[in-house]
Amino acid sequence: MALSSAGPGVIHGLAGELGAIKPYHHGEVCGRLLFPFLDLLAESEQPAQQQLMQALQSAQFATPAPQPVRFLKDWLQQ
Repeated sequence: MALSSAGPGVIHGLAGELGAIKPYHHGEVCGRLLFPFLDLLAESEQPAQQQLMQALQSAQFATPAPQPVRFLKDWLQQ
């Protein structure tokens, strides 16, 4: 019920499916999918997605960023 309420998203869903058919660790699959997903999200022209990423940027970081998805990816890689 907690996962359903939280809306874990596409990465978590794909990792669950891959883990069901292959002997992959769930956390590793999530981690390997994260950066390619962020790259796709950064290229999205959907205003709603961009607004959500801007809101996340504002809530999590004091530093404003013109490209919040790229900022998040760079931060995670550090």
